[in-house]
Amino acid sequence: MSCDVLNLWRTVLHECVMSGTRSIFSRSEVPLVAISSTYNAGEADRAPPITMDNGAALIPSRPRALLVDDERSVLNALSRLLRRHGFDVDVETDPIVAIARLNDVPLDVIVSDFNMPNINGAQLLREARRRVPDCTRILLSGQADRDAVIGAVNDGAVYCYLDKPWDGPGLIQTL
Repeated sequence: MSCDVLNLWRTVLHECVMSGTRSIFSRSEVPLVAISSTYNAGEADRAPPITMDNGAALIPSRPRALLVDDERSVLNALSRLLRRHGFDVDVETDPIVAIARLNDVPLDVIVSDFNMPNINGAQLLREARRRVPDCTRILLSGQADRDAVIGAVNDGAVYCYLDKPWDGPGLIQTL
């Protein structure tokens, strides 16, 4: 994440803590991790903590992404890109297993390949919309059934469709 984004998060979190507001977040829980006054400064991609009067520090949680593709090399490249930009990343090569994991941890974004064995990415993202409706869903493919992609986008299962090879800065901006 860029320093500007992290500073913005820090400011928003500070204002929320000071005012007791929790309503700016789409989920019921506030994405904060309360820790003691010790802070692991080794994580350069996180904003400095907001220190409370009692000495505790609040650190914004990192956005969590689930990447689903049957090609391990694609998952590795996407993981590196998203981790460099402050995401916690989970990967899955099997879309059926990915569906089973949808409720395991709070997700902010799912990026799925279209062409996979058993079910396609549009079907996976439709199920993701049903289970985690606040999660951003992105379909990624180098060779997709155009009608299926258009249908998935039109019915709201897919927020965005991106071609492979993806543009790294464009993908991050979309997220």
